[in-house]
Amino acid sequence: MVDQAMDEYNRRVKRGIRSSLIALIFFALGIITPYSAAFIGLTLGVATGLFNITLTARKVNQIGELAAGKNVHNKKKPVFSGMLSRIAAVLIAVMIVYKFPNHINLFTVLIGLFIPQVIIIL
Repeated sequence: MVDQAMDEYNRRVKRGIRSSLIALIFFALGIITPYSAAFIGLTLGVATGLFNITLTARKVNQIGELAAGKNVHNKKKPVFSGMLSRIAAVLIAVMIVYKFPNHINLFTVLIGLFIPQVIIIL
């Protein structure tokens, strides 16, 4: 039962990452349009969201294997959720926006951060 749930989770994550990469490519192509600030923001946001999704998926797999009794790395190291890494990634993206306010739109970066999560839910 646990393996079946983890397989479903891994399938959803892989599908979400694949779909988000396709969206990332389309947003990157939009940079050559007159709305480049919005598309640069979406590209930066989706890239950061993809980083967060892959980090979260890796940590969930580690915690799931630890809970199922499978010894992942044969270490006694505690498994953390990676929350600080995800927050730091978002802060770096926002700092990039504040460094180049005329070239990147903050609102579209924030929208782009949530696109991978929405894709996984759908």
